[in-house]
Amino acid sequence: MVRAATRMPPEPSSFGVLVRFAARMNHLALYLILFAMPLTGYAFSAAGGYSLKYFWTFSWPRLVRGSPGIAHAGEIAHDTLAYVVYAVVALHIAATVWHALVVRDGTLARMWPHQGNAER
Repeated sequence: MVRAATRMPPEPSSFGVLVRFAARMNHLALYLILFAMPLTGYAFSAAGGYSLKYFWTFSWPRLVRGSPGIAHAGEIAHDTLAYVVYAVVALHIAATVWHALVVRDGTLARMWPHQGNAER
């Protein structure tokens, strides 16, 4: 939501083509997973007959009821995406450590509102 409301800081010219590509793909994967996990969880829960409470306030409507095939596919997709989340977040953290401790290129500073804007 922050990314939709603000503009992305420009990438330093020191970033090579591979680093730019990897960063964009990692961010794209994070955004895709952000949407895919709730959808697969919903498919798994609704088709499997589970309760769909939203933070103990109300229940989501079940658009798909009692479909073992959809429930199984949703469960497999949801479980697989959980491992993809772990891998993508681990890669994101590794890249952060690499930028902060190995390359020391100020990537973290440019993401913070005050420090990042001062460098432009």
